Amino acid sequence: MRGATQGVLVVVTAVFGFCALAARAQPMPDKVGDELSALAAATRPRAGLHLVVLTHRPLFGNAAGKDAIGTLLPGAEVVVLATSGKRLRVRLDGWQQDAGARAVYARRGLRILSLALTPEAAQQVRPGVGVPDPATGTVWRAVRVTGWLDPGGLVGAADRLSRVMTELNGEACGSCHATRPAGAFTAYQWAGGMSSSRHRNLLDADQMGLLLHWLQMGASDKGF
Repeated sequence: MRGATQGVLVVVTAVFGFCALAARAQPMPDKVGDELSALAAATRPRAGLHLVVLTHRPLFGNAAGKDAIGTLLPGAEVVVLATSGKRLRVRLDGWQQDAGARAVYARRGLRILSLALTPEAAQQVRPGVGVPDPATGTVWRAVRVTGWLDPGGLVGAADRLSRVMTELNGEACGSCHATRPAGAFTAYQWAGGMSSSRHRNLLDADQMGLLLHWLQMGASDKGF
């Protein structure tokens, strides 16, 4: 089984590699970036709203915007708890593999990274009761992190964002082969394929991260 899995990963990696080579011949259009900017500009954050982070963003420990406790990754989803001045108090719900770990993942059983905590902040998080993965025995624990965030670069329209991400997926890799939907591969395979082509692809780091997160969240495996 392991050999078969590795074989599939090699195929996925090759697909992304060829895609990246094709992308070098023609710059990516700005249409997708413009659409994402328009979605963010139309979003009006308010308490109770679920928002998606479009870029790498610092998560602060206070409303003054100082003492960052971590970095939110593109695609991470937060819930607005309150607004104060120019900042939002938000909550991120996720999963950790070990107490005190810096990585917070979007889904139990899958390494879809949403937040990278500072070492100091990681020690302050109090994870819930551990749930073992029936396939591997790895223990996953629910965590909840609250902090403060600048309001720009956030999108709340999930359906419209999905449409733009489908477009981005097609433009990024659809020029050299049939576009693969998110469910075509596992979250692990998407991570491997995107990583292998990152240094050659013409998407910037935020676009790459956003696309990867979206693909992983729609991947064929859903955790446990």
